[in-house]
Amino acid sequence: FWLKPFWLKLQTASQSPPLRRRQPLPVCNNPLASMDFKSMASFWDIPGMKPGVITGDVAWNLLKYAKVKGFAIPAFNCTGSSVCNAVLEAGAKIGRPVMIQFSEGGSAFFCGKAIANDKKQAAILGACAGAHYVR
Repeated sequence: FWLKPFWLKLQTASQSPPLRRRQPLPVCNNPLASMDFKSMASFWDIPGMKPGVITGDVAWNLLKYAKVKGFAIPAFNCTGSSVCNAVLEAGAKIGRPVMIQFSEGGSAFFCGKAIANDKKQAAILGACAGAHYVR
């Protein structure tokens, strides 16, 4: 089996196809989509923002706010209740939002290593248990 060298496939500018114009994005009727994040003094000004777990449009608007204001929201892969507690405590102490995430391996560990994970059952159960614990 022989492959052509990649440099034989390079095209010159005259051979490349013409660029297509992008289609405009569909208009969104959601009033939160057109929010002016630049004028907000704090992420607490986002409608629906509250201490604790946020989901849906509020979480999405928090991410958009962070992008506009130029800061990141750290996400921590939690593998047990002590890690969740540490992340939540740190976020509360500095007064900033944090994200708790559960990877497949972290979820299985949260569930317990004694449960088989051949069909991802431990990962699913651990992710659900972790989410309930955090709430």
